[in-house]
Amino acid sequence: MAVTLDEADLSGSNLTRDEASRLLAQPLPDAPDARYAALQRQYQAALLLEERARLIATARQLVDAGRGRPGGESWVTTYLNAEFTWGSSGKALEASEAFVTDTSLSLGQRAMAALRQTYFAAQGNDRAILARLWSRADDLAAQALRQGGAPASLPISRLHVRAEVERWQGNNKAAVATLRESIGLGRSAVQAARSHSTSPRDPGVLDAYGWLDGSMGMLTYALVRDGRPQEAIHVAESNLALWRAGQLSDGLGARWDYRLANSLNATQQFTPALAAAQQSDAMLQRAGVSAASHTGWLARQEIVRALIGLRRWSEADASYSSFLASMPPDVLARTRASDWRLLALLAAKNGRMDEALDLAERSLRYRNRLYGANHPLTQEAAGMRGLVRLLRGDVRQAMQDYEALFAATLDNPGGWLDLDMRGVRGYVLGIAFDEFMRFVSDKALKGEAVDPAMSDRALQLADRSSLGVTQRAITDSTARVLASTPALRALLDQEQTQRQAVAALVGTLNTSLREEDSLYRQAQTAEFKALPAADRKALGERRHVLHDTVKSQQADVTAARTVLTNQREQIAKQFPAYADLVTPSTPKPDQLRQLLNPGEVLLVV
Repeated sequence: MAVTLDEADLSGSNLTRDEASRLLAQPLPDAPDARYAALQRQYQAALLLEERARLIATARQLVDAGRGRPGGESWVTTYLNAEFTWGSSGKALEASEAFVTDTSLSLGQRAMAALRQTYFAAQGNDRAILARLWSRADDLAAQALRQGGAPASLPISRLHVRAEVERWQGNNKAAVATLRESIGLGRSAVQAARSHSTSPRDPGVLDAYGWLDGSMGMLTYALVRDGRPQEAIHVAESNLALWRAGQLSDGLGARWDYRLANSLNATQQFTPALAAAQQSDAMLQRAGVSAASHTGWLARQEIVRALIGLRRWSEADASYSSFLASMPPDVLARTRASDWRLLALLAAKNGRMDEALDLAERSLRYRNRLYGANHPLTQEAAGMRGLVRLLRGDVRQAMQDYEALFAATLDNPGGWLDLDMRGVRGYVLGIAFDEFMRFVSDKALKGEAVDPAMSDRALQLADRSSLGVTQRAITDSTARVLASTPALRALLDQEQTQRQAVAALVGTLNTSLREEDSLYRQAQTAEFKALPAADRKALGERRHVLHDTVKSQQADVTAARTVLTNQREQIAKQFPAYADLVTPSTPKPDQLRQLLNPGEVLLVV
């Protein structure tokens, strides 16, 4: 996310810390001009002392006090960013709409608020809302740029949101390219600001640098998603060196710590990742950052991931549970932080088997209703239930569930695309696969008979997991092939477009299902039963219409998914060499045996 002056280094301020403390203790004058000047000084004092709660409150006051004043509108963006980053991410999202629709604000400022709103929404899980907000924000931004006079940071903010939309679409390479473009604009903005100032800590310079820093921070996550964590580590370590040299504030240093932790976790360097994430979390807590903030979750998430990587299950459970318990009511923050896969895994690993099984079964039922039994996401949920059942000792049932997951990932050439092994999915499913492999190997080491189907799947899984490490690099090398094969490029473009269309249809269906569930719960309440008969009838008719809509949308998803499968089969049929390189089928043992000469064996370590 972009950062503005609220995250920059103010060590060059004329204020001392004692003066800043006295400033914050002073009452505000009543006269509007004096009040506005005092609020700006208090804001700078809160920045210097890194008192985040006071910073947010003062920024919100400045939004009102700055109306009609030269440059006063910019406090809207400053407030929204401060609230989201350090305070309540849900409150920032809710506050945005009033600014977007406020026609007394300039078009450029309304566009900035719309872009911030869309970025905030991108951290949730509602694709339909994101698509709607992005359409409006992008249109407002285009109008503002054509009209002229828009905030200098608007093009950068627009690129940030576009990168988030590309992330949702699964187009990681496009997101990396978009963020590199934003970094280029950011560097130019910093140079321009410095050319108009004699001080490197001029507010204009710091604001421009803040947007540049936001671009670089987002790039580290995009690089990790694109399978290039070493590049992300280099970017993070370079910025931490600036913080240690006193050129960045502690707030910014804390953010680079959790960005580094994310990259280290991606390379399974769990011990240094844990140290970086814990340092980040401690610094943020000292600064009074809310558990409902953007930064609060990003730091704690890396702690939990590192502890899971180190198999320190009780600590991971305690860290995650305490974080969720400390979170104030905030729908966006809680939705983002509460992942059923993570909750189920930690419950199972800490002996709460009934809780874990209930979470897994509820998710499986919901996904089966949403996607159908043969969709990869439903099969993922079945695999998670299989993990819980295996840890419970219910081996026969567990293997039935695991078979659904294997069908999605091993028997489908596009399985690793459909269930991208990153984020929470990556490390939770990785553990699911590890537990299966451990179960099979333990039986073999004890001299117990191993079902041939199990050993076959173990061999496939070992082969596919090893391939996954280099698969993305192999895919990257196909650019020359695509450039010289227009027909293949056209088919791949169609496949990507269809994949995005499927995702959009699923998002729409998900929204309808949530509305249907809400109406069902409403119909069970005492308040509903006390309504007049006509009102109850109207709600029942609405539920009936919505139920038909859901059935129609489910059919649309199934049809779109069939088209996607057919497209992939067409690519594999017309260009088998490309399909074998990029989305290879995982060979079964019988196929491998045919490749061995007499006296040869295959050893998988």
